Amino acid sequence: MTQCLIVDSSASERRNLEHLLTPYGFDLAASSDFDDALAYCRRQVPDVVMFADRRGGPDAAGFIRRLRTLGRGRAPIVLVCAEEADAENVGRAIWAGAADCLVRPFDAEVLDAKLRMSGLI
Repeated sequence: MTQCLIVDSSASERRNLEHLLTPYGFDLAASSDFDDALAYCRRQVPDVVMFADRRGGPDAAGFIRRLRTLGRGRAPIVLVCAEEADAENVGRAIWAGAADCLVRPFDAEVLDAKLRMSGLI
């Protein structure tokens, strides 16, 4: 079963992503905090991480760089959920190792396309 970690400080956005991902049968876990998410990944490396890149919060590139240092022979696919289509932030996240970026608001169709393009389904 595909393990997916959702990292978002917004409880409503975490619930929304859980709702959108449920039809895929993923084993879902969620974290509201950057450090808690990294601790989770130290214990159990998920197959995919959905990371919210929010203004004023930790940026996706920094999270991905820290995630990649955990090693353990596995590197999860990271999909960044951005609040805005900021080419500089998206570019940094892709350069750091994100598979793709979804710009909010997005729907089930867009998420499905990104999951397919990333090879998750």
